[in-house]
Amino acid sequence: MEKKHPGRKIRNYFINKDFQLKMIYINFIYMSVFVGVTILAVLSPLVYDMLSPQDVEIQALAGETFRMLLIRSLPGILVVFTIFYIHQISLTHRICGPLVSFQNAFKKISTGNLTHKVILRPGDFLEDECESINEMIDGLASLASKLNARHNELIVTLEDIMINTNDPAIKEKTARAIQVINEHLAPFKL
Repeated sequence: MEKKHPGRKIRNYFINKDFQLKMIYINFIYMSVFVGVTILAVLSPLVYDMLSPQDVEIQALAGETFRMLLIRSLPGILVVFTIFYIHQISLTHRICGPLVSFQNAFKKISTGNLTHKVILRPGDFLEDECESINEMIDGLASLASKLNARHNELIVTLEDIMINTNDPAIKEKTARAIQVINEHLAPFKL
């Protein structure tokens, strides 16, 4: 059964603040350049008419048109930038959330916990990567389970040797081997 995550609050949208803000600001710069070049291309004829030594009426009309277009387009540009900023927060959140889940899974795997699975929230990106990580965990758990079964067989054989021998040195070495085998398998949670 999949875990349900409660609804997110806006303050939780910054999971990896440094990464997210860096991506948002880089995209913000690209968008600003795009908007600036577009405005420059659209308004360049008016700028040319304002600065050319032609008729004063043409310069005044071009200046007034330039001012009116800037004033009318400014609220739209601000709305677009606000929507863009909010969308970028949401977009980077859908990438950083899975990355945090991956990091948590890697930490658990490094301690021998092979039962932990990566679970993504609805709408998160990196679904294929999540599936690959979960397959890797299943593969490691399967290998560890087979290893555990072989070690159990080995322990039975070693215990049998301990029972059937009268040599105290062999009994001591066999007991130590059993202890080493158990210690090395103890960290794995299957």
